[in-house]
Amino acid sequence: MLACRRAEARQQRLGVWQAPLTSLVTGDWQLLQARVLRSYAGSGRLKLELEGKLTLIAGRELPATARDRLKRLLPGELLFIRGRVRSSRHGRQVLWINHPWQFHLVKQ
Repeated sequence: MLACRRAEARQQRLGVWQAPLTSLVTGDWQLLQARVLRSYAGSGRLKLELEGKLTLIAGRELPATARDRLKRLLPGELLFIRGRVRSSRHGRQVLWINHPWQFHLVKQ
């Protein structure tokens, strides 16, 4: 029952599922929505560059099926993400994805 309500809220973009990417707070747990700008693999890691100077990095603990879903994301697709945002030395913010529940593709 709860899973059905959660899926319905996600589909209708209600509650936390409507949170836009506004301002990132480094070190705090956040629920965000952002569009994919580009994805790339380097140093054995999968990285997604998102709007708002946010970079997602797929951690080693992320299962292969979840990593494959991230790899298939196209520029412009909307992603709901949750996790702790960290600063990087390149002026971007970084959020590590280690579990499949940390991201969800928002259907448009």
